[in-house]
Parts: sequence; C-alpha cells; structure tokens
Amino acid sequence: GLAAAALAALSPMYLWYGQEVRNYALVALLSLLSCYLFFRAFFDPEAPPALKGRWFWVVAWILVSLGLVATHYLGALLVVLQLVALGLDFGRQSGNRRLLLLIIALVLVATLVPLTYVLLTRSGVAERPGFEFVSLPVLLRDLLNSFGLGPSADVGLWYVLLIDLLFLLFLIWGLVWFVRPGSPARNRTAGLLLAGCLFLPILILFLVSFFLPVYMNSRHLILISPAFYLLIAVGLTRWRGRMAWVAAFCALLMVGGVAYSSYNYFYNPDYDKDQHREWGEYLRAQVRPGDVVVVNPPHIAELYDYYASSDVPWIGLPLLGGSRQDTRDKLQELLEQYDRVWLALSRTPPWGDRGRVPQNWLNENAFRVGHRKFESYASSVFVASYLPGQPLVDE
Repeated sequence: GLAAAALAALSPMYLWYGQEVRNYALVALLSLLSCYLFFRAFFDPEAPPALKGRWFWVVAWILVSLGLVATHYLGALLVVLQLVALGLDFGRQSGNRRLLLLIIALVLVATLVPLTYVLLTRSGVAERPGFEFVSLPVLLRDLLNSFGLGPSADVGLWYVLLIDLLFLLFLIWGLVWFVRPGSPARNRTAGLLLAGCLFLPILILFLVSFFLPVYMNSRHLILISPAFYLLIAVGLTRWRGRMAWVAAFCALLMVGGVAYSSYNYFYNPDYDKDQHREWGEYLRAQVRPGDVVVVNPPHIAELYDYYASSDVPWIGLPLLGGSRQDTRDKLQELLEQYDRVWLALSRTPPWGDRGRVPQNWLNENAFRVGHRKFESYASSVFVASYLPGQPLVDE
C-alpha cells in the first residue's frame, strides 16, 4: 500500500492532470475509492456473511460509483466490470441473492441512463477531430507510457522504452504473485479484481471503438491507473534476499525516469501547456487605440477576456448565428472602420472554426504586418495583425 501511494504521489500522469481544471484527477480518486468499497462490501472474507451487516460499505460503494459515472461517462466501464464480478459470484451468495439482485438492478439502471444519453448525443463523435480508431498495440503502448512516465516523456526514445518495460515487468510479476499456485484465496480474489479493473475497461473501450471511437488519449482511461500502481507496487515489494536489491535498483531507475519526465513537464518547452497567458500578454502590449481584435473562434471568448482583454474593442468570429458570407461582410466592415485588425486565433477547440474563415479572408483581402505563434504540446495559438491595404506611398 505504501509503495503504491508513493508511485501515485510521484506519478507524472497525476501531476499533469492534477494541475488542470478538469475532472480527470477526480476520476482517478473515485475509481480507487469505488474499487476499495466494492471489495469491502462484497469480497472481504472478514465481513459479516449477510449483506445487511455490510450496509455501510454497500451504500458507500453505490454512491461513489454513481459519482464516478457522473464525473466522467467512461467511469461506467469500471462499474459494469464490478456488476459482472457480482454476477459471477452470485452462486456463492446463497442468503443474499434477492438483495444482491436489487443492488445490481439499481446500479445498472442508474449507470445506463446517463450512458444512453451520452451515446445518443454523441452520435457524430466519429467525425470529431481527435477521436479515431486506435489499434490495440498503440492503445496499450500509450497507456503504459502515460501511467509510467506520463505525457511529458517521448515514447520514441530508447531509454523511455526501457523504463516503460520495467513498469510492465513488475506489473506482470505483481499479478503473477497474486494468482500463483498456493496463493491464499483472498490474494487470488484481489489479484483477479485488480486485473479486471486494469484490463477489461481497455478491452471494452477497444471493442466499442469499432463502432464509436471514444478514445482520444490516455486521460480517458485514467480510471484504471490505481490498479496499475497497485499491481506494480506488489511486484516491487514481493522480492526477498538478493533479489530485493535487484528490485530496489529497478525502482531507482523507475523513479529516475519519473524525475526526468517531471523535469520535462516544468522546464522543457516542448511540453508546455496552452500558452494563453503569453498570448494575452503579447496582445495587450501590441494593441493601441484605433485597433480591433477578432477573437477566433468565438468559443474562446472567456479565455480572451481573462488573459488578453484591454480597452480595444473585440468581436468573436466567425459569427455563430450567420453564414460564412456574413462573417466576410463583417470583416470588410472592420477593415473600413479601424486602423488595424488583430486576429487572435486558438485551436484549443479545433471544431470552432474548421475552415479558418477569418484567417483565410484576411490573408487574401488585407495586408498582414505581424504574425507570432504560441504553439504548445496540445494546441496551436497565434496572433496576427492586418492593415486595410498595403503601406505604400506615391513617393
């Protein structure tokens, strides 16, 4: 347990997503808590035989699991796995079958309702940028590197591959130790549950992707990362004698790789987060009275207002309630009304302006006098300025 907590505390994956205002850190926490409560409620050999005597753990598991699904719809992968485990264990629950059926039905319905809504409202997800079918080897390679060394380590480097393989080696050994011949029933149960929590969501998501791609990158399966760290921790701590020193040396190599990845996160510009602050500071320093700013797409209005707002007027384009021609007419109006037109473009929502209408029209109909890129690991942001015409005089 302490080794797993140490791996999680050092995890570059958790560092990356723990510093974003997103739901992924909460998904990892709730998935770990759901697995723990599930084990205590249904598979703890020291618990009372009757489910009514374990009501606290059962109720806590239901609430946390539904919270997991409400936090991210892919949390349903873990909940479905747990329901399958309950179904397989149904024959052993001779005195609890009626109550167990009620619990399974309740959780299944509460999970399927929001999941059905998501599937119905995301019918066009296959056409969205970033969502595409990913082969199983690529998926597994991505998850291994992300959970081991995080998004801030290049999977193409040989030493990154070496350390990733160390993570994989101890994960396999941890699983083997759980289910080895002669292992106590409690250990085998724990090992099978952890293996299911780790591998079955991957398999289900891969199979679903044949019909509806739902995987963009490893953050969508961060819910299985607690099982990943627990199995590796078992693999690291089960060695005895001289082999314990080998395991300790390997652990130092793994921690070194984690330190390298964390260094990249903080100091390597290739892994910078979206540079909206730099983009905003540059824009505020350059604009002057008589200018206007085109915020493209208008979906980033809050980003612009937070990082780059000034006394200069701005407008979000393309127009959400009009045609492309309406947007072009508005740009023509801006060129006639203002001395300079600034284009502040962010690809953070790539679907906001797929045709880059303002950029293409300004490049063709105005004279660009400035252009600066602020590219990062995850998005492309740039600022450009335009004059109504070429800055030429007769003499």
